[in-house]
Amino acid sequence: MVLSGAWLWLTHRGVIASSEHPIPDCRSRLAPEIGRLLAAGGLAAVEIGHEQDRAVGEILKEHGLKPRLARDLAGRSRAMLI
Repeated sequence: MVLSGAWLWLTHRGVIASSEHPIPDCRSRLAPEIGRLLAAGGLAAVEIGHEQDRAVGEILKEHGLKPRLARDLAGRSRAMLI
């Protein structure tokens, strides 16, 4: 199935589709769940666009998380590690 102009992402409740851009909505929904779902000593990686590091980092921090930025081989922001 192809949804034109839709964003898809996986959650513990299944796949969610939206016609709206998922930033910050997707990360806002995910952020409160990460701490609860992450095992002690575990790692969560939240992929981001190369210009979304500040916005996503702030969302994660608002939920008591301590994100670290991971860059790709070209030096661009690529994921927030928690």
